[in-house]
Amino acid sequence: MNKIVSMLVMSICFSNYVNATNKFEYNAYLQNKQITVDIDDLTTNLYLLKTATAKECKQYIHTVPPKPLWNNITPTLKLVNNLYNRDIIPKHTIISGYRDPKSNICTKGATHSKHIHNNAIDILISNKDIKYIQTVCTFWKKQGSKHNMGLGTYKQNFQGQKYTILHIDTSSYRTWGNNYKSNTSLCL
Repeated sequence: MNKIVSMLVMSICFSNYVNATNKFEYNAYLQNKQITVDIDDLTTNLYLLKTATAKECKQYIHTVPPKPLWNNITPTLKLVNNLYNRDIIPKHTIISGYRDPKSNICTKGATHSKHIHNNAIDILISNKDIKYIQTVCTFWKKQGSKHNMGLGTYKQNFQGQKYTILHIDTSSYRTWGNNYKSNTSLCL
């Protein structure tokens, strides 16, 4: 029995080492692209961290995308940094970045989610910062097509407080709301 427990602990430690090494390399890659981001926020699915009840979902809380997908997030992070620097969105917490297909199911993400391709992030906007919803919607209407900006807006309770979650990607110009349809977007 002790041998099995020992092997399990070694396996978990190796898995954590590999993930930490990948996270370090991913952070160095993004810095080389001149992107400033909290790597812990980007690689931690806070939504799953706070909402996952099933054991099979907890294993996806910390995920570094596969190397072939690393560059996919670059345009999105540059756009988000630009929006923040221009005071179009507030200081924010990334609650979801890359998701592999299984973690996307656990998160109840869209079937063809851009998170699976490491092309999207979700950020929290608190109710005290609700004015930013209108400013980001105005940006999306005027300049979103130039950036292939996808903008999802979701009203949700998170950790006992009301928030708007903004999904931002750079794969195609579109908007949607809680039911993944454009007619529920807060921008239309």
